[in-house]
Amino acid sequence: MRKQLGLYFKFCAEQASEFICFFVLEGMIILIFLLQGLNLDFFWVALFTPLLLFLMFQLAAFVRFLRLHQFLSTVEVEILPTFTDTRVISQDYQKIIVALDHYHRNNYQQLASFDKSLLDLTTLWTHQMKVPLSALDLMVQTNRLTASDVENQVLELDNYLNILLSYLRLQHTATDFRFETFDMADIIHVIIKKYANQFILKDLSVTVTGSYQVTSDKKWLTVAIEQLINNAV
Repeated sequence: MRKQLGLYFKFCAEQASEFICFFVLEGMIILIFLLQGLNLDFFWVALFTPLLLFLMFQLAAFVRFLRLHQFLSTVEVEILPTFTDTRVISQDYQKIIVALDHYHRNNYQQLASFDKSLLDLTTLWTHQMKVPLSALDLMVQTNRLTASDVENQVLELDNYLNILLSYLRLQHTATDFRFETFDMADIIHVIIKKYANQFILKDLSVTVTGSYQVTSDKKWLTVAIEQLINNAV
């Protein structure tokens, strides 16, 4: 009972403008009757008929307000309900709530997809990282550790680490791209120099001919070409 009484006072506070307008109108009716000296029988009819209709209207509005409050108080957050209030403003709010629900669901799905992709990549990455580490461990155990072999295995570790970091950076590329015009031969020479020991170890030779001007992000294009060369070697 106390809770419903509190709700009633809140309802009255929300309807304060309607109450004020009604009683101002009633006051004007009383003033007109007093100034004109009209028949009091008509006065009581003119006073109480609108008052009765107004109270009935407010009672119906309070019942609707109470039902809507009870409905919203028992709604489960996980399940978006259909709004019982058919007023235009209420339906507009319902549309906003539905749009927000879809927006957050889409964000959640994107995050879930990213987490799955990251987990798959991390699993593969840890497996790949074990290969050069196992090779180094075997070299130590067999006492066949050479500077060239260590450099090659460290290069592999560095490459796998760059793959993971590049993937993480690609998820936030909105402000990371820097487009410029440059010669592709320049970045290819840098990559070949980096993998020179592996080329020598596998008795491979590389010749870069021609000059190709491209407009792209130099850093990300270098990453892509480096992965191609690394996989080829």
